[in-house]
Amino acid sequence: MDPRHLRIEGYFTREAEHSADSLRQVLLQAGLDGAWLRVTEVTASQNGDAALGLLCAEVTAFGSDQAVGDLTTLRALSEGGRTAFFLAFAGNEDRVAYEVYRDGARIGGWQGVRREYPAVVDPGAGDAESSAQRAFNAFFRGHTGLEFDALLGSDAAWPIMDHGTRPGTEAFFLGRRLKVPEGTSKLLDLFRFRDRGGAAEGDHMAFLAVDIAAATRVLKNAPAGTLAQVLGRLDEGAAYRIGPFTHAAKEVAAEAAAMPAEEPAANADPSVDLIELVAMGHTGGGTAGDTVEYFDQVFFPLLNLYDLEKVPPLWEEEVASLEQHGCLRAMAEVLPYAAPEGQLLDSFGDEEVKPLAPGHVSDGEYSGALFLVDRARLRVLLGNFDGASFMEKLEKFRSAWWRAGHRDEPVAHYLAWRQARDPLDREDIERFATTLAEIKAVVGLCDENRLEMAVVFYEA
Repeated sequence: MDPRHLRIEGYFTREAEHSADSLRQVLLQAGLDGAWLRVTEVTASQNGDAALGLLCAEVTAFGSDQAVGDLTTLRALSEGGRTAFFLAFAGNEDRVAYEVYRDGARIGGWQGVRREYPAVVDPGAGDAESSAQRAFNAFFRGHTGLEFDALLGSDAAWPIMDHGTRPGTEAFFLGRRLKVPEGTSKLLDLFRFRDRGGAAEGDHMAFLAVDIAAATRVLKNAPAGTLAQVLGRLDEGAAYRIGPFTHAAKEVAAEAAAMPAEEPAANADPSVDLIELVAMGHTGGGTAGDTVEYFDQVFFPLLNLYDLEKVPPLWEEEVASLEQHGCLRAMAEVLPYAAPEGQLLDSFGDEEVKPLAPGHVSDGEYSGALFLVDRARLRVLLGNFDGASFMEKLEKFRSAWWRAGHRDEPVAHYLAWRQARDPLDREDIERFATTLAEIKAVVGLCDENRLEMAVVFYEA
């Protein structure tokens, strides 16, 4: 691939001096948290996958595709007579920045535009740019013992516009380590509770990946006194972790403190709030919250659309009231779809959604807010979703929508109508696309890490 389309970002160590585990351990000791991490052997992808004798650790902050690197970590990686370097290369700018450490001390580095590297130009040996690159390559080789072009031709380089996680990527947060499905967008913010629905009235909901087994072990094995101390430290600053349960933290901590200190909380008939708060504390990723109305009336209907060969005829009176809506909401209002109609969620059957703590169901009513979701049908829906065909269907719908309300106007006016609607429609599409990507990621996190998918309901 053309180097102008590639980038390289990460820590590099010699395979003879570090193992993947020892490299990962140094990063953890340096405080790695809230980051994507991929540790892998570097191979020459353009030369039969030959090993280059290097390990690469790609570290990226959550919600971003920007590499994370610092000299303290680099120094730690090089201690004990080892060599380590951090390299960032942006091919579209031909910009390089690298630092090399050996045995805890800096031995060299450089940053700048590679084609502008200072070099003596030999008129008989090519142009100034190639001379600069040769000079830079020699300088880089002197510090690292490696050919820069070998790294460009290796699997340490990847497309600049590719924001998906590569095989072997893990998520680290709050001391946890999760396997991440290949292709998950690094731009997603999956590990902090947040709400996309704003102050919209009505119930809100979010999908979560929850380690139910770990939460159950805490309730059944941890002394209630210890649990009370942990819960007592939760305050407003923990809202990014426990979301809508923040308001209940003090009351639940007091409940645990009133239990026999050496006995597990499960022995004292814990409240549904205590059970659910402990479960929220074992969340391993989730979607942003949004209104139940959005999920029920827009998102899942669109995911369950019939496979129509063409959009059915639309009538002016049918579409007149939809002009103030985004295109996808209008589409969900008009087009037919097939889905279960459960009591809790319109697009899930009652057998697909179960209360987290069945012991707190009375007269058919559950007093809690967390439900476990059978993701089998959802996994199939997500796997069958074809973005390209969906966008084709959307274009057909918009054309039919316009024609239903503008039957006597020339087709040339359609483009002006589309452009006028563009901000509203773009917002609608981005909301759907982000929700889709997040739910796919949560299902993947559950599958990869033996977690349970759950849904939490709350008020904004």
